[in-house]
Order: sequence, then structure tokens, then C-alpha cells
Amino acid sequence: MTVDDVWRVPSTVLARAGRAAAEAQEALTAILERVEVTVVRGEDGRLTFFPHDHADVEAIRAAQSAARMVLAHLTAAAR
Repeated sequence: MTVDDVWRVPSTVLARAGRAAAEAQEALTAILERVEVTVVRGEDGRLTFFPHDHADVEAIRAAQSAARMVLAHLTAAAR
């Protein structure tokens, strides 16, 4: 299961958000670390997960959703 990496604060937001970006990156890293599925970061900036079952797929999707919420909040705060 290959997905876009939503667990990193984009560099464009990093430049504008300062300390909030660092805190958001900490939260995003924690979200990704809670997903107990083998993952490989590709050179193209995407992540490939290797889920074993439906529960793993749901955990990945939940982590993506949580990461998108963190990024949306950070992006709004950085404006």
C-alpha cells in the first residue's frame, strides 16, 4: 500500500510556522510511529506500507486522517 507522505511538515509551511511547525512535526512523527505496520520511505517521497490484514489497512488510513488534520490546523495557523 503506497501513499503520499502526510507525516512531514512541508518545507513551505516550515518557513512560515516556526515553533508551531516543529510541534506539528513532533505530533506527525508520533502518529506514524503508532502505526505498527512495516513501512519503507521511497525516494519519490511516498511511503509503502506492508499491511497484513484489514486492521492494518484501517490503522494506516486512520493515521493518514489524523496527519491531515494536524497539517490542516498548522497551515491555517501559519497564514
